[in-house]
Amino acid sequence: MYENPSEVVRMAIHQSVGRDRIFGAAGLAETDISEAAFLVLSMVTRDMDDDIRAVLADIRSMKAWLEKNRTDKKKVEKMIEELMAQLQRGIHEIMQMLDTAVKSNQDTS
Repeated sequence: MYENPSEVVRMAIHQSVGRDRIFGAAGLAETDISEAAFLVLSMVTRDMDDDIRAVLADIRSMKAWLEKNRTDKKKVEKMIEELMAQLQRGIHEIMQMLDTAVKSNQDTS
């Protein structure tokens, strides 16, 4: 009797409240069910696309933040190494000055 399931739905809607009234309220007058379904799927697809773009943008910004922090971490580690080397040189110089002072003090005694 009916060609496909959408035909059954179309007839039920048409018989119970009228097709134009339903689609007219939704701003879709003179539209059949398959066209309405296509429009809904198109809107859902567009919304999903927007969501995916937003997620990708968040991922890109997180990757940039991580890369910056990796770079900053490497810079901090390098600065610490340089400061430690300077500290070691300074301690070595102080030790030499103390040795010189002790020897000088021993020579004068």
